[in-house]
Amino acid sequence: RLSSRNRIGVGQRLRLPGRVSVAEARAELRRLGATGADLNSFYRPLAEGPCASADDCQPLELIGWPQGSGARCGAAPVIAIIDTRVDTTHPALKGQSIETIDLHPEGKRRSGSGHGTAVAAIIAGSPASEGAGLLPRARLIAADPYYSSGAGDDRAEAVDVVRALDALLGRNPH
Repeated sequence: RLSSRNRIGVGQRLRLPGRVSVAEARAELRRLGATGADLNSFYRPLAEGPCASADDCQPLELIGWPQGSGARCGAAPVIAIIDTRVDTTHPALKGQSIETIDLHPEGKRRSGSGHGTAVAAIIAGSPASEGAGLLPRARLIAADPYYSSGAGDDRAEAVDVVRALDALLGRNPH
């Protein structure tokens, strides 16, 4: 039972007590002064990426990006992403400027690295690799709030995506 003595903060997870509807719980939270509450939805990557090996990681061709255009761009940008784990040892990412932040929930298995690695390679893959990225000089900060569900998919809960946003903002990407 919630009372005004309970401290409810941003990103806090609450469970519905038995026989209480979502509408009733939200009304009770408003009565206690909460400014908002939402369902803790799951987020999943749409599909595994094409970067299982260096041979099938051709991000420039995948999206029709002109060859060599990333090297001509201005100052190296800092790009922050929220995705599954990034394998920084992948041939397309070796030697690139990538900081990873592991935020998978405690007690859960780490996410797979297929999707996150593919996205990282598309953005910042080494020009010396088979998978040269769009902006190979970019500094990439990759936060992984995903976990392996055990049902064959990776997922992140809304509250963990918010934690990832907070962690990335704390790194001051600009």
